[in-house]
Amino acid sequence: MYTLILKDEALPQRSDGRQSSTLSWEYDFRIDAVGGRGFARWEDFRATYRGKQVDDARPLNLACIEQFSIMVRRWVPC
Repeated sequence: MYTLILKDEALPQRSDGRQSSTLSWEYDFRIDAVGGRGFARWEDFRATYRGKQVDDARPLNLACIEQFSIMVRRWVPC
């Protein structure tokens, strides 16, 4: 299981050097085959803040994606 994470704002680092928390939009997916492909609609991304879903969040600003990342949620050995 993987999660694609998008952020549309870049906040300054905190005084301890860590990144400030912001809203994220996440999409969970699996790729079943080596070289497989996936597809996600913008509507499929859910807003989260520090890992918890935010139901009344503003929409993702598609014109200003500042950061994206892919997180491995579960590792399944080969």
